[in-house]
Amino acid sequence: MTEPQPPERTTYRVGQPFHPDVTDWPAGQQFELRFGLPGLLLFYPNPRPDEILAVARRHVSLALFAEADQLLLLYQVGATEWAEAAFTPHLAGPDFVLPAVDRELPMPVFLIDANTGIIAALCAVTLERRFVEVLHAALTRQLAWPWDEAAYDARLAELRGRFPHPGDLLVRAQVLQQA
Repeated sequence: MTEPQPPERTTYRVGQPFHPDVTDWPAGQQFELRFGLPGLLLFYPNPRPDEILAVARRHVSLALFAEADQLLLLYQVGATEWAEAAFTPHLAGPDFVLPAVDRELPMPVFLIDANTGIIAALCAVTLERRFVEVLHAALTRQLAWPWDEAAYDARLAELRGRFPHPGDLLVRAQVLQQA
């Protein structure tokens, strides 16, 4: 089986739409892995100046929490509170490819105004080799776990119930990378 190939490179610019056909997005965040490369999409309604500046200056701290079939990317933009984005390769789509483990990886971070679809800030954060190794191992465990979407959702809800504040997971994170 051949791995999916990345499409032609898209150039993203601050002040331009993230997607030409979408002008509003649900507020939230998305951690993605496409073609072996990670990305973090932050859809904030009316991003504040401090959030925009933090992303533009690459002031994004990251941590990875994995337990059973759960994987949470924990992130902090500037001095904001820690937040999380759950990920499972079972819901990632056909572009999912495990990341290489023998190198650092660039990860684009997009701050998108959820009300307009306009990119408010963007940067690339380098995931250190150790972070990539832990991510790869967690993804491999997830792929080996029997897939049951309802059970996955129930375990994720239970995990979020035990740790309602993502910052509480930092002491249990397998890897931490400060901005």
